Amino acid sequence: MARRRSRSRSRRSRSARRAQRRRRTSSGRRRRRSRYGRPVGLLPKPTRGALGRFGYGAFDGAGSRRKALVKAVKAYGYRDTVAHLNLIANLTKRSQPRAHRRYRADMAWLHRTYRA
Repeated sequence: MARRRSRSRSRRSRSARRAQRRRRTSSGRRRRRSRYGRPVGLLPKPTRGALGRFGYGAFDGAGSRRKALVKAVKAYGYRDTVAHLNLIANLTKRSQPRAHRRYRADMAWLHRTYRA
């Protein structure tokens, strides 16, 4: 004879069921949340032209990219510049793999230049 599972473990309060429904995304999957209430795994929108205004372009030569990164570090600081490069590198990883590799190489250059 099969054992029946206790109902008390599988039941949730009405408010808990409602909260779970609210956390579902439009595709029906549940969104993971951090301790601070924001969804986990969502990248922020990058600021358009944050590096481009200094002359940075993913498909420019290494020298001109590095000159632009030096200007960006003077304006924003090392940490913010690397954070922005990391963000656009992550966003372009699958859509533009060549640009992604250049962003990563530029991040490594910044690390060697300013943190070594």
